[in-house]
Amino acid sequence: MNPEDTDIAKMLGFFEKEKTKLIQIYITERHKINELGALFLFFTEDNVKTVFYSISDKLITDEVRNDMIEKNNHRNTYSFFYLCDQINNKTILRIEDLDTKK
Repeated sequence: MNPEDTDIAKMLGFFEKEKTKLIQIYITERHKINELGALFLFFTEDNVKTVFYSISDKLITDEVRNDMIEKNNHRNTYSFFYLCDQINNKTILRIEDLDTKK
């Protein structure tokens, strides 16, 4: 197996294991700013740093901003998580619908 595939599997495994906590962080930060945004998870060899960036933050690239706008639903209930492997420079976008009543 390719080492990058292993790293991707580790990131996805971490996300699934910690999803409830990560969603709570996302909701708290989004309510504080009152704006669509994304929770970024920066993975290094032995650490994960989480940072919420609102859609209007200057650190968000136009590509990421447009991606969130394009993929957001009309109910505005999606949460965006960017899992960033800083060692292999790979990023995975996970979108979770916060509306569980559908």
